[in-house]
Amino acid sequence: MALPIRPIHPGETFRATLSAFVGSQQTITGFAVRLLFNASWMTYVKAEKSSLWAELDASLAPDNGGMALGLNAMRRTAADSMYQNRLVPLLDAYFELIDSAGPDGAVFVALDIRNGTSNGDVILLSAANPFVPEIIFQDFHAISVATSGSVTVATQRQLGLLAYMTNHDLFNSAVLDSEDVITPIQAFVVLDWSPSGAVDNTLVLPNNTSCSCSAPANVSNTLTITSCRVVLTSAHNQPVKQARLSVACGNMVALTAQVVVSVWYPGSYRVEASDPDSTLSSLLPINVQASATGTCMDRYQSTSLYLFTTWINGGLLNGDYITDVDVTRLVANWTTDAPQALRLARATATGLSAHPGVNVSALGARGNVLASIQLAISSEPVCVEALEAVALSSISVTSAMQPSSVGRWRVHFTPTQELNWEGASAKVSVFASFSDGTAMPVSSSSITTTYLPMTNSSAYSVLPFSLQPLPGYPALNLTVNASFGSPMVCGPFLKTTWSICSSPALAKTDGVLMATGSGTVRVDLPTPVRVELLQPSSTVITSANSGASQPPISVPTQSYLKVMVAFDDGVVRDMTTDRRVQVLVHEGADVCRVLRDDSTWQPYVEAVAGKSGSCELEARASFSGLPLLRNTITISVVMFVSMQVYVPEGTPAQPPTTNSSTLTNLVSQIDPIYLFKCDFSHYMPASVWVMGQLSSCGASCNLADLNFPSMTRLELTDTSAVNLTRNPSNMTLTNVLKPIKLGKSYLRVSFGTAISNLFTVSVEDPFQAGSPRVFDITDTGFTIAANMSSGSYKVTYLVQLASESNSASPTATIVEQAGLAMTAGNCSQANPCMMTATVTGLIPATNYTVFLAVRFEVARQSKLIRTIFAISSVLTSDNVPPSFTALGDMQNVTQDSTHFRMRVRVAMSEGGTISYVIYRNSSCVTGVERLPVQIVRSGGQLPKTVCTCNNTSLCEPVDWGNITMSDDQPSDVVTISGLLPPNPYDVLSTSILDNTCSTDALPPPATPAHMLYLVAQDDLPTYKGWNVTCGPPSSSPGDTCATIALAPCTSSPPVGSAASGANVQSAPYKLMQLGEELQGNMAGSPLLASFSLPPGDNIAFDPLVTTVTVASRTITFQFKVNRVAAIQYRLDQFSGAKAFSGIYPVYDPAMTYNVTISKGCNGTLLKEPSYTLWYWATDVYGQSSRPLSSSVIFG
Repeated sequence: MALPIRPIHPGETFRATLSAFVGSQQTITGFAVRLLFNASWMTYVKAEKSSLWAELDASLAPDNGGMALGLNAMRRTAADSMYQNRLVPLLDAYFELIDSAGPDGAVFVALDIRNGTSNGDVILLSAANPFVPEIIFQDFHAISVATSGSVTVATQRQLGLLAYMTNHDLFNSAVLDSEDVITPIQAFVVLDWSPSGAVDNTLVLPNNTSCSCSAPANVSNTLTITSCRVVLTSAHNQPVKQARLSVACGNMVALTAQVVVSVWYPGSYRVEASDPDSTLSSLLPINVQASATGTCMDRYQSTSLYLFTTWINGGLLNGDYITDVDVTRLVANWTTDAPQALRLARATATGLSAHPGVNVSALGARGNVLASIQLAISSEPVCVEALEAVALSSISVTSAMQPSSVGRWRVHFTPTQELNWEGASAKVSVFASFSDGTAMPVSSSSITTTYLPMTNSSAYSVLPFSLQPLPGYPALNLTVNASFGSPMVCGPFLKTTWSICSSPALAKTDGVLMATGSGTVRVDLPTPVRVELLQPSSTVITSANSGASQPPISVPTQSYLKVMVAFDDGVVRDMTTDRRVQVLVHEGADVCRVLRDDSTWQPYVEAVAGKSGSCELEARASFSGLPLLRNTITISVVMFVSMQVYVPEGTPAQPPTTNSSTLTNLVSQIDPIYLFKCDFSHYMPASVWVMGQLSSCGASCNLADLNFPSMTRLELTDTSAVNLTRNPSNMTLTNVLKPIKLGKSYLRVSFGTAISNLFTVSVEDPFQAGSPRVFDITDTGFTIAANMSSGSYKVTYLVQLASESNSASPTATIVEQAGLAMTAGNCSQANPCMMTATVTGLIPATNYTVFLAVRFEVARQSKLIRTIFAISSVLTSDNVPPSFTALGDMQNVTQDSTHFRMRVRVAMSEGGTISYVIYRNSSCVTGVERLPVQIVRSGGQLPKTVCTCNNTSLCEPVDWGNITMSDDQPSDVVTISGLLPPNPYDVLSTSILDNTCSTDALPPPATPAHMLYLVAQDDLPTYKGWNVTCGPPSSSPGDTCATIALAPCTSSPPVGSAASGANVQSAPYKLMQLGEELQGNMAGSPLLASFSLPPGDNIAFDPLVTTVTVASRTITFQFKVNRVAAIQYRLDQFSGAKAFSGIYPVYDPAMTYNVTISKGCNGTLLKEPSYTLWYWATDVYGQSSRPLSSSVIFG
């Protein structure tokens, strides 16, 4: 809130500007402001919205001896980006400091804004919930967080004196007409401030008695100062340029100023006559005898006299003089030295008798001669060449700048005759032209002007105009008396006759006829062609006694009509009050009527009381001799049909909409207005919106918004259960029903002076005490129970994982659409009703949230309570270990000289941990199905009750470990890596002599058979034995209803123990072959799967390396095999008798081995000439190669 930082004057209006600093996380959609101001120091003037808001509502109300100003705006005019992450202007409030505020320098608290943590005087609205901002005040002190701002008072100060004159160039015309030229010197005291704020109003008139004016001594012959007035008289005889006059005002401290004035004085004069040769000739024809002198006063010509002067101001520049200025009207008098020969009537000279030269002089104010001219009066007659009557209706004025005089203009006046409208008029004057080239106006006393009759060929039977005398004027008045549409007439319709010397002394008493003449008159009236427009001030009216005429609907009760008629000259004229124009009710005379205003004769239409509908008005323009012109409009007459009351939940700032087809929550006097408890402590408030339906409303229309405190009143008969409070979103309204406790009240809604409805308000709690709740919680389900206050409630439930509901909770509408209905017993609307639902198919050991949506349904109402009730932290227990659902065969089996590696896919019914161990299935291992699961989980040695092998290494696990799977993906691949079975040929000596000539068989081969134990357990926590209690809390947090009413369950582990353990599979094992499909009866049991390692490739000798050679009766057997094996060889004589034999263990297939034979088994050297060497290989699993032989011949 920004207040002025400069001092404020009493009577001054100052501005307080309210803006909102909005961050990037919120976008404001409206605001409600309540300003407390010091009414003893200032008054409220007005409030103006910023351009970002469509409207601003303002209201005043007393507040603890002060005044509160409520301001709110709810409709925006720009995009979201203008209301986010920036300084958003809200409004400007204007206040006026009272005149008695002071003294100078006084400081007072101007505005208070009291904002708390959850409510306050300033509330900003957003798409989510309203929020209360922190208030920062900026005043003359500083910018700081505060609850109020102050203003400093300043009094007016005089800055100086401003002196001026309305005209700084004065012309001393007093020397011409003796009328003093008086011009006041004016002065203003200049103040530092004015209440209006306008600069002009900082100038105030001083007390005239305290001001004095003076002039320099050297201008005494130019002007005189009298009572601060510049006076120019006929006694002054000098000009002056820019004389400085002094002004002083004030008693204690004088304020002084100067004003500059120039006085212009006539420097020279000259007289001119309109007669170009300055000779006034006789008008009498040559054959007419002259009358005696003095008996014919108009026998000679007359001329107009003009006096011109040059004004000077004493300067020497071109602009310091003005030449040829006509000052004829200022001449004090005209005189002649031969009055018997020349008559003077002001500036007109008329000859009386012949004279060779008469002097005519213009006299100044003091009788001094200014300038003269000589006129001759001649008895020589002149001929009248023309006599013309001229009818003039107007004068057009044009102007052009004089090329030789910058800043000076020459004005041209052109007389015109425009007789183009009914009743148009013109002035008729007569002018005579003579043979000497002169012309003069003829006196009206000497002429007779009439009009000529129409000829038979004319379209008119009589002239379209008439002539009348103009009192006080020498001319006649011509007036058009034709009607619109009359034919155009143009011709010499004026006839004038001029006679002079009308005297009994003459032979003809009617005088001497000098001339006759004519004058042209053109009358051209336009023809009306159509009624262009019948324009109403409003197309909708109502009767005076209808509610539609009351504010804020304010439908007018009268519509003033204007009739515009188009003419063929292209002009459209307002003919509303013309008596030839009528406005009638063409259709619907029972609905409205047309009257005329007695003073202006303007027609208007008003409604017939108690009627609604429409009426067609017709404007008729009837002109004599022309077709009837028509035009129509339709006027709608509406009535106030009904007052409709809408009560939506919450506290919106405006009605949700004014369209009758989209408004919901309409209440009636038949059914109560139900207000519900929205959680376990609070009640949902509702706002009351009053709308007016007019008779013009069809299937869909915009209802009238009647929510104005000055016209619509809301009253509760009992405030013990519900109260009426101010709308926090629109502080100008007190229209929020705020429940306090269960019960009933009555709401009276009144509009205007006659319309009033009474409604029942009922405050309800949907749930009975102890509801809703969840019980009978098992591994895979639970039961929901809700004991409702009556059978009018319908409850829908939706169960979600807690992880899903934490990210985004559903709305009541979504719960009702996606959820399932709870089952009710035999319920009635008058009694409590128990509703239950059994939920199954849930995941064990899982946290769930139960959402309940409550709908209230009676005969004519169906309302979904906006708040959803959420029973959270519903924990299902887990008392069953997981089950194996699949166990794959060996995959990707690899072996090297010492190890094997393979992969096995395994899957479970749920997430958990699998312990696995592999043992060799030797013949000395028995009772394998009785192995305790603890040994499997720990990867321990087979106990002696199972393994009786002398070689204890056969009792050791080949490989063991654990693998964890999640509930989302309870399957994985177990990678197993272990030592190959022990080499049975390790007992053989690598010494050739130790393994020769023996008759013993090979050691027993190793076995490839293995056993895979699998034991599964589920993840923690399992919530086994936990005490889970799910019921409503004693109260809900906060001050108002939230979108979710939470009812969290309470959970505790079993008494006297730590958190419950995991569920582990227990014996007996389900026996199977690895890769065999699991059977259904294996659920929940550990597995024992048998498998054998593949033997691999057949044992074979490498033919490229294996050779038998002889040297010096010594046989060398070189060989290489592809696998670990025992090599058996035998040397036979030709007769088949064994000469030598041996066994050689191969531990490293990558190596090449050599055996030499030089003696037989008896120890003697080999003597036979030839032998046969047989050899074959046996692998660790007892598989042998095909025996091979090689002949040995000694040379």
